[in-house]
Amino acid sequence: MKGIFFRAASLITAAVMTGAFAAALSADALDFNYCDAQDDKEAPYQSFYDPGDLDVSAYSGDAKIWIDQIEADPQSLEPGGTVEVDVHVSGVLGSVASINLHIDYDSRLTLTPPNDFRLVEIGGAMDASFSVVTALVNGSCVNIGAFSAGNRLQDGVLCKLKFALPEDAKAGSLYPVGIEYVSTDYGSDVFMDLGKTDEAKLQEAYLFTKGITNGYIKISGGAEEDFLLGDVNGDTMINSSDASDILVAYSNTQTGGTTGLSTAAEKAANVNGDQYIDASDASDVLAYYAFTSTGGTGSLEEFLADKQGG
Repeated sequence: MKGIFFRAASLITAAVMTGAFAAALSADALDFNYCDAQDDKEAPYQSFYDPGDLDVSAYSGDAKIWIDQIEADPQSLEPGGTVEVDVHVSGVLGSVASINLHIDYDSRLTLTPPNDFRLVEIGGAMDASFSVVTALVNGSCVNIGAFSAGNRLQDGVLCKLKFALPEDAKAGSLYPVGIEYVSTDYGSDVFMDLGKTDEAKLQEAYLFTKGITNGYIKISGGAEEDFLLGDVNGDTMINSSDASDILVAYSNTQTGGTTGLSTAAEKAANVNGDQYIDASDASDVLAYYAFTSTGGTGSLEEFLADKQGG
């Protein structure tokens, strides 16, 4: 009985010490799940963390959290089978004792817990000294709270999530899985050492602003997606909206993320064919839009060829 009581007390301590577990259960904290647009596009990490007076550029470490980016072949999936998505951590050896994270996912996925006690499988990065609690928030977010009496977090897999795909999953479908920083009046997500040292605070600020890469499950196979060069949003028109989407994709890559575009949209966005999506592609789209808006005709390819020849 004493052992059971101690285990229960440890779990309660973990929830309290992470500082945000109670807040995680507030529906107001996660009204917006940026991984649930259901548009079959990647969802690059969005930072909602306020570093305050901390100078994140002063961080000299290499702490990272990243989530698997998986391409699943529908032909190899058994009916009712699951796809495992791992959350990894590196560059944090011996510097973290307290963790609270929110992992958003596309609500078309169905989370399949490994047992009746936790929603996720704990990875090797957390040893037996960590007490771990999990909760489902707003139907498509897993909150993970963990605490150890020492700075025992290792590099490796933090946790494993298993998802069942929707029955209508088809080639080209993409389901984002990503981390969302949550802060309320009751507490905030944390990634902290036992002593709350200045070094750990700086590392946490770096992680929640620049050190996270989101993941996804993408259904591969099938015919290659069609695309119209320059028509990034797929509305069959080439205009300033497409140029704006290109600039957003470029901005995402400049901050360490992915473009956030589907494979077909990326091909449409690489207007000049140099394998990079950047401001020059947006400039070409705007030039073509101005050309057609004043009576010009012909495809974007023809316009670019005339431009190069002229």
